[in-house]
Amino acid sequence: MSSNSNRCLSLQELIAYGDGDVANHLAIHLKCCELCKAALDGLEMTDKSTRQALLEGSLMKGYQDLSYAPTESAKVTKLSPRRWLVAASLLFALGWAMVQYYNSPEAASTLDSAPLAYVEQPYRRQMRSEGINTDMYGEAAQAFVLDSLAKSIGLYQEAIPKAPTGLLRTRGLYEIGIAYWKLGNFDLAIDNLTGARMGELDYYEDATWALAQLYRQTGHLTEALSLYQDLLAIERSPYLPKAAQMIELIEDSDLNQEY
Repeated sequence: MSSNSNRCLSLQELIAYGDGDVANHLAIHLKCCELCKAALDGLEMTDKSTRQALLEGSLMKGYQDLSYAPTESAKVTKLSPRRWLVAASLLFALGWAMVQYYNSPEAASTLDSAPLAYVEQPYRRQMRSEGINTDMYGEAAQAFVLDSLAKSIGLYQEAIPKAPTGLLRTRGLYEIGIAYWKLGNFDLAIDNLTGARMGELDYYEDATWALAQLYRQTGHLTEALSLYQDLLAIERSPYLPKAAQMIELIEDSDLNQEY
């Protein structure tokens, strides 16, 4: 995984990488992640129209619509052998990479101690709830992905006051906090991530982990340890094992400094 993010690349980002239009930290992740490399290998087998079909979610539509109708009507919805081959190749490559990665000793024992490791990053989303069908933070998130951080922050600043729900406002605070962090404005990053942590519960764990990592980066180890401890109190939290390892890392570091 990259030093900046543990998140695997989305389909859009994989295609952007193939077109030479992707942020540096994502390119670094791709070099280290067997899963993403396998997916990229599969995409390189495709032509432009097939990649577009993958983005639109229409590549497998012919199969989804296929019924047990007479042979003559089934022929109408039959997909081309090439597209089936591409889809099968992608699935095989992804499956193989997942098995190889998650069965490796490194996947189980290695902790990436970089500040932004395992921090949930902003990304464009499809909104399908509460009457919202467009992502009000979509442009800001896309600018973030492309490392246009000043532009991203400006777009978040415009959008957050217009958030129609508490959850969307909390998301905006979280994501602009990450953008400020990457830009190096740690004070505003802490302010916004704290607002997200105190907002809707959906973002509590993500914001707590991000704040702990940021406090650790800036040398505020007491605050970081307190936040890691908060995560340990949440049963089944995906951050629980990482928080425990971070606490051990900080305590070991402090112990070594005493000698």
